[in-house]
Amino acid sequence: MTYNAQGNYTITWTFNDGNGNISTAIQNVVVDDVTAPEIDCPEDITVSVDAGTNYASNVNLGMPQTYDNCEIASVINNAPAHFELGNTTVIWTVTDFGGNIANCSQNVLVVDDEAPIINCPTAINVSCINLVPAAYMDYAAFVAAGGSASDNNGIDASSFNLVSQISDGNTCPETITRTYSISDYNGNSSICTQNIVINDNVAPVFSFVPPDRTVECSGVPSVGTPVASDNCDNNFTLVYNGQSRIDGTCPNNYTLTRTWTATDVCGNNATATQIITVLDTKAPNMIVSAQNMTVECDGSNNMAALNAWLASNAGAVAVDNCGTIHWSNNFSALSNGCGATGSAIVTFTATDDCGHSKPTTATFTIEDNTAPVFTTIPADL
Repeated sequence: MTYNAQGNYTITWTFNDGNGNISTAIQNVVVDDVTAPEIDCPEDITVSVDAGTNYASNVNLGMPQTYDNCEIASVINNAPAHFELGNTTVIWTVTDFGGNIANCSQNVLVVDDEAPIINCPTAINVSCINLVPAAYMDYAAFVAAGGSASDNNGIDASSFNLVSQISDGNTCPETITRTYSISDYNGNSSICTQNIVINDNVAPVFSFVPPDRTVECSGVPSVGTPVASDNCDNNFTLVYNGQSRIDGTCPNNYTLTRTWTATDVCGNNATATQIITVLDTKAPNMIVSAQNMTVECDGSNNMAALNAWLASNAGAVAVDNCGTIHWSNNFSALSNGCGATGSAIVTFTATDDCGHSKPTTATFTIEDNTAPVFTTIPADL
């Protein structure tokens, strides 16, 4: 007889002698399972922590292999809901219906392979290379500048360092890229980059420009030299652009505008201007006054001598500080004297291009100082 389940079984034996005589006997059979089941645990496993935590959850442990000579009642383990960093031993227990149990162990290794999160400070913009700040020497300086880092298992501040500092080699602007790194306590590391942009957009500044002036037309100054400086260095160019002229009310009244341009290596430029107002305020200078002239009458009103005297401005000489002298006189006619004599008081005027004038006066006189000459004398009687 075969019994597949535990329990108490009653067997009734019946004996028959063949003659109708029957007797019975009772036999009790107790089926009891005393054989423990067998169990083979799943293989040891290694898992990563959940993102942003220092534990692993929902770990797939697998299932053990079990065997029992009768029937398995249950398979359980003591796995936690969260596996902390490091090694956790999971105990699997199998129980049959006879209450026999067997155990095995499975190792679950939780590792932190999640890199830190690092955020660099915002980009730095400066005008000049000498204004570029030094790299952050430690994590505290990095944070003070606006940087940050976080990790599920903590930041190792001592691991903070500058990985590289590379320029793009350009100018106006030039960009320097600094790369920083930091690690957690399990050796996972991350990097971030910060740009330092060097872009000079400040023009040179003139500290001295030849001042605006109002001058006499004879005293126009030579071109001066301004002084300029730049916010970054002295590697800038200073160019005189020349002068422009705006004419005024007369040839010697005008305005000169002189300009200079200072340009730095980034093309920023500044312009300086000097305005010179030129005026002619002076009359000609009479260095020799007109000279009187007296002539003996020649019977033809002395026109040749008079005209020559007028044409020579009576010998007067004038000079002007700027332009040309224009002569004029007010002669109209000789006064009537006796016979062919007479005189004229003439004012000669020297006038410059701007209408400033200087007069000088002289007298032209025709005299008769010669006695008559007899051309025919009657004979003596």
